[in-house]
Amino acid sequence: MNGPIFSGNREARCLGKQDWPKDRTEERGSQICNFFAPIFHVFGSIIQFERQLISEQTQDGIVAARAKGRQAGRQPLDMSKVDAAIKLVEARISPTEAARQLGIGRTIIYREMRRLSVERLI
Repeated sequence: MNGPIFSGNREARCLGKQDWPKDRTEERGSQICNFFAPIFHVFGSIIQFERQLISEQTQDGIVAARAKGRQAGRQPLDMSKVDAAIKLVEARISPTEAARQLGIGRTIIYREMRRLSVERLI
């Protein structure tokens, strides 16, 4: 499922500023729109509650992952692979092929070549 058709997140964020049913009532001279104002506030409070639940669940998941010893973000770079890649480049293998063989990113190899002043000999 792609998600709900109606997402009231934007409406819930600006609920305090939302007086448009009252404005419409004044324009039309009708009392019918006054009926909808409390309904919009109920929907807005439900949406705010839902967003708060999602936020709490996310925080609980992060805490549980930390308790298991998992760290958020990228894994630290394995410098032994980088050193091996630099040696391959010095042995006249292209940085792209060295990256493919060692399973690291090509840009990492180019960055480390620049840092170590290693010239590409191909």
